Amino acid sequence: MEWMHNTKIEKWFTYQEVGNKINSLSPLTFPPYPYYGGQMASNWWTTAMTRLSKPVSYYELSSEISSNDINAIIDYLMNVVYNRFAKFYLYGIITDEDRDLNMTEATEAIDIILNVLVNTAPKYIPIFIQNKNSNANLLAKPTSSSQSISRFNDTPQNGGLFDDDEHTSKISESSYETSADMGSLVERLNDAFKNFHSITLEWSNEFARIFLSEEQI
Repeated sequence: MEWMHNTKIEKWFTYQEVGNKINSLSPLTFPPYPYYGGQMASNWWTTAMTRLSKPVSYYELSSEISSNDINAIIDYLMNVVYNRFAKFYLYGIITDEDRDLNMTEATEAIDIILNVLVNTAPKYIPIFIQNKNSNANLLAKPTSSSQSISRFNDTPQNGGLFDDDEHTSKISESSYETSADMGSLVERLNDAFKNFHSITLEWSNEFARIFLSEEQI
């Protein structure tokens, strides 16, 4: 989309058009337009960032979260962002002539997205991991366990230890585990889906502020 300002042209490019320019450097790094599921690997986003030499660091993330988990979550999220905003405008230029984006401008547009990603990942990735761990075994019934030890000493002493094993005439130890259905399996699966969907939607909404619809330009 373009607008005239005297002899200058203000031209805006969609997220898809930015991706098309990136593809001129590394073919099929970004989903081609029109995009049909199955054409691209699920890790196309992290692959694109590697090819653009744009390492991404998440300084506030725990070292206990593996890079594989981080990349899998990021790739999933960026697929959602792409599907939501591919046709929204991301980057504008003011130029003397009607022209396409150059590669420098395209990578600057990608930096806008990366800035949002890097600043929001420390908030949402741990939530994804926690949700994943909580849903690791949805088919099993929730369980709880407890353990107790009691000692009895029938030999009185004036001092010293009297509750250690050497001076104990009887030791009782018990433990038990209980399980219970906390709602039906369908209900647990439904709750897990709602939580996952809610996290994904909230995180992808963080990107909404950098995209413009045609009516906003």
